[in-house]
Amino acid sequence: VAFFGIILSLMLYSYLQERIMTRPYGYLPGPSGPVPVFFHHTFFLVLSNRFISAAVALAVIIRRKEWSAIQSTVPFWKYVVFAVLNIIATTLQYEVLRYITFPTQSVLKCGKVLVVIALSMLLQGNAGYSIVDFTAAAGIVSGIGMYLLSGNVSAPHARITSALAAALNFSKSANVTQGVVLDAAIEQVGVAAVAASANAVTPPSQALLAMANPNALIGLVLMLFQIVLAGLTSVAQGRLFATHSVGVWNQMLYTNAISSVIAAVFVFAHGDLGELARYLWKFPWAFFDVNMLSASALVGQFAVLFCVREFGAWVYAAIVTLRQFLSILLSNAIFDHDITLVQWCGAIVVFGMLFYRSWAKQTPASES
Repeated sequence: VAFFGIILSLMLYSYLQERIMTRPYGYLPGPSGPVPVFFHHTFFLVLSNRFISAAVALAVIIRRKEWSAIQSTVPFWKYVVFAVLNIIATTLQYEVLRYITFPTQSVLKCGKVLVVIALSMLLQGNAGYSIVDFTAAAGIVSGIGMYLLSGNVSAPHARITSALAAALNFSKSANVTQGVVLDAAIEQVGVAAVAASANAVTPPSQALLAMANPNALIGLVLMLFQIVLAGLTSVAQGRLFATHSVGVWNQMLYTNAISSVIAAVFVFAHGDLGELARYLWKFPWAFFDVNMLSASALVGQFAVLFCVREFGAWVYAAIVTLRQFLSILLSNAIFDHDITLVQWCGAIVVFGMLFYRSWAKQTPASES
């Protein structure tokens, strides 16, 4: 149950976030044909996800009559800091898919281990890390380097930017937002241009060309910030559990409730509620996918909690590592990212090092 719960729910989550952020939900008439319309309301994704999680955590507390879980012993400001870090990291996780492919994101996210090790050693000295951790870290760095330097990493609709000026001129006379038209122009011109030039360069040259793409560089920089923030979040969460008596439902309730309020403030401050409502009304499949994204994330959280409680951290780590690799396979099969052989080898090295680290450190103490 734990295996299939984690694999299926989180693979669905991975597919939906890529579907929502990188593929159009409809088309509008344009001067040279239909213009694809993309989803641009990232803060609404975060709001939906966090609100549903907070509501379910509160429902579980009420159902179990664990009223003490509503009263937190953690200072409120710590939850606010934790929630802000979590919101920014999640927003970057979604936004980065506009610039780099999902497989690239998945491989780079494994670098979070390096950030956690570095931060833990900075804050707590050695923090119990051994040669196993440092060997795995070196392997992860090598695998990430192999992946980045041996093939394309940029998202299809972010590869060519020569159509930006024309798109801006068109947006002035069309009843659509500039962001929609910009993405449409890049999508229409970029895919054709990349397909035409794919056979004109050798794989190493193609990789360097992709890395030099301004959009790819933006995506890699955003991903670096996301990894650092995710690592900070993990370290902050660990210290929160270590210094305070915090239950799982208490943490889920407060973190997600505060995150919901902050995300709602961002949604209102952005001033596009009317556009968001019209978009979801015109493209109901987008609304369905957003809710399915939140539901799959929630089911994944429950499956993870059940797995860690019943089988320990080693089994959980092995399942999650397998899930990440399977998600890349699914993404490549559905969205056709043309991953090269060397990139596959780099990904296998990265996930192999994660699996090795989890296996080598399996002890009763680590599982607890």
